[in-house]
Amino acid sequence: MQYDEKYTESIDFVVNLFQIQKNSLGVTLDRAKRYGSMRGQELIESVAKVAGRAFTPSLSTSDNPVSATPTRKLISQWEKDGADLEKIQAELNCLSKRLAQVSGEDEIICSQLMKAKVSSEEEERLLQEHMRLLTEKDAIVRRTEYFNVLEQLREVEDEITKLQHKLGSASVIDQIDKTEDDKQKIDKMMDDLVALVNKKDRLSQKLISHEAEDEEIDERDRLTLEAAANFSRSTEQPLSASKRIITWIRSEISS
Repeated sequence: MQYDEKYTESIDFVVNLFQIQKNSLGVTLDRAKRYGSMRGQELIESVAKVAGRAFTPSLSTSDNPVSATPTRKLISQWEKDGADLEKIQAELNCLSKRLAQVSGEDEIICSQLMKAKVSSEEEERLLQEHMRLLTEKDAIVRRTEYFNVLEQLREVEDEITKLQHKLGSASVIDQIDKTEDDKQKIDKMMDDLVALVNKKDRLSQKLISHEAEDEEIDERDRLTLEAAANFSRSTEQPLSASKRIITWIRSEISS
């Protein structure tokens, strides 16, 4: 009877093994399972399954992976930019310095614009320069956000790798020698691994969205600069439009 019970437990364990699911909220663990009680190979396979669920963008031109012709793996720009953590940090440092410089230049321009004669050529020139600096500041801020996410992604990937190594070391502990404390530590590390994998998913999705928005924002900025550069006082209507915009900018600067 005792043998039958152990056999049934073994069958149930195998049936329930790897019930690691990925729903709309990300990777989840089967809470009825004790990962700390798994044997070495079982734990290694479970760790690999969880880590392998990290989001990977599909850049294939076909929705059918069976009929698709094998092609060279395409690398997105953010994957290239995120390859070197030191380069990411160096880029963030450069962006920070440039943002401070542009902000300082814009403060001077805004001060001059407030003193410029209304509807003068100097006012138009200052307006165009102010718009150019605003556009550049927006671009720097977006670029900074982009590299901040890249930096976070690299750090998360490093944490996942370290945690996998720790779980790999834990998997070699013999079942006989494994204490309750060892089991609890393994369970905690598996929870941490799932949290990191889900965080990696969110950061990857954010970078993909950022990449998709760049073209639209670049076009918007181009049109904004063109509008500022094309103000003409040759007719009454453009003059009124120019005055309205300058009045609005003056009010924004004053507030």
